[in-house]
Amino acid sequence: MSEAVENTDRWSGTGQKDNFTQGIQIAEFRVPSDARAVSELREKAIGAALQAGAKGDVLCDIQIAVGEALTNAYKHGSPHKGKSEIIMTCVACARAFAVEVLDEGPPFDPNSAALPDLEKMRENGMGIYLMREAMDVVEIECNLPGNRVRMIKWLR
Repeated sequence: MSEAVENTDRWSGTGQKDNFTQGIQIAEFRVPSDARAVSELREKAIGAALQAGAKGDVLCDIQIAVGEALTNAYKHGSPHKGKSEIIMTCVACARAFAVEVLDEGPPFDPNSAALPDLEKMRENGMGIYLMREAMDVVEIECNLPGNRVRMIKWLR
């Protein structure tokens, strides 16, 4: 891992005994907004999803959605490349894998993104669509300040 990633890795069980929180694992990562750090964040999320039990198509869906959310945070949510911060939190239990990506970008209306023409695949402009297609739940909050994308994929 490069030095660009400041890892405040808390990926471990909660240690609590009640049924609600037992087995929940949490990891948080804070990085400066640079391309290499974004790539490393994606790998951290995939590792966490694997550890949570994601595999096959479910793992592929998580990889696509997380990659899109992180790419958007870097491209659109980092007004000061290298100085802006991207925060990713992964939460997993036996039934679900959740990821949250927080950036420092200007607000935007996620509902204004037009549905892409799937007959004319293009290189850009498909991130929100792909996240919504790949994950079971996608919530986007803007002007916090910054933007937050929360996604859930059911594992079982």
